[in-house]
Amino acid sequence: MDDMPLRWRKGHRISKHIRLNLRVTTRGWWISVAERASADDVRRMADALRSGGKMTTDTCPACGSPLFQISGELRCLKCNKKVVKIKDDIEAATIGTPYALKQIDQSVIGKIEELADALSKATDIREVKEIGEAIRSLIAILSESRELQG
Repeated sequence: MDDMPLRWRKGHRISKHIRLNLRVTTRGWWISVAERASADDVRRMADALRSGGKMTTDTCPACGSPLFQISGELRCLKCNKKVVKIKDDIEAATIGTPYALKQIDQSVIGKIEELADALSKATDIREVKEIGEAIRSLIAILSESRELQG
């Protein structure tokens, strides 16, 4: 009973777990998604279809669930995240750079906080000088990162 195929009709109840079998008729081949989806996942998918979303032949790289095109963007309704298709390395760099810069900012700020704590405890003048230089370098990195972010 757990592997009941998806047959959706208005008002039809859906079991807790379902196996999705999708047929792509325009190309004449079958896609079988063995990933089990919870009733909530299936309900979100059904709601997306009812509201005009389109199920695509692409699958989520994280969970393998079918991707839906909703308002011009690809979304995984199981992960509840936007999915971006990347065609080449240049596009990957363009998309990934802002995320990488934000991650650098967070790391640098964390290190500055750690060094500020160490600076407040430092008693040796050489140690104070080393920590100060490290903080100055990190501030320069943070400044460059934010300049690149625009």
